[in-house]
Parts: sequence; C-alpha cells; structure tokens
Amino acid sequence: MDIKAIINNAIKVGHTTVYPIEKFTIEELDHLSRLAKENNISLKIQTEYSNFYQGTLVTVQRNWDTVEEELKEQESNFEIRVFNHKNNKVAYKKLTKYQAVKINRILDLKWS
Repeated sequence: MDIKAIINNAIKVGHTTVYPIEKFTIEELDHLSRLAKENNISLKIQTEYSNFYQGTLVTVQRNWDTVEEELKEQESNFEIRVFNHKNNKVAYKKLTKYQAVKINRILDLKWS
C-alpha cells in the first residue's frame, strides 16, 4: 500500500479512514506507525463485527488538537441566535468552524 498517500489523506481530511489490516505487510505497518507519529496522526487497530466488515481494521485519523487549530480561524456559515422573551430582542453571533463543531458536540444537535 502507498503509506505516504494514507498519511497525506489523513492530513487533508477531518474524518476517520479505515483499512483492512491484511492489506499491509509488517514493514508497511511499521513505516505507517513512524510516519503517523511524525505527522501527529493517530492509529488504532481494532476488530470490526458489523454488516459492513468483519475482521481487523487499521483506523487512521488526524489528532483533534491539530484540527482544532486549523478550524479556529476558518469562517463558517453558522451563526447562533438567542431570543430574549422579556424584551423580544434577538442577539446573534457568526461562528467559526471550530465554535460550530464544539457547540454541535456539546448540544448534540439534530439537523432537520
């Protein structure tokens, strides 16, 4: 497998990517581990027993702290609005992507 492509993909995307462990040789897993550590990528080896896949998977994901730093400065299309029933006024604030992700995680919002 192309280990550098796996690491580059993990750096570019913000989601988890999984690969069947049987696709790797021992040397490739060792190389993947070293490159992941150098690039702040987390690796997990776990078993999966779902309708999607049954076997052992290598999970590759960029560590959240590096994602947070990038998101702090990026603008988003989200804003938060708060309605005050006492004076019938609305306060609102445009959110960065970081703030939007954090609020969504805290409130566990359901989108309709």
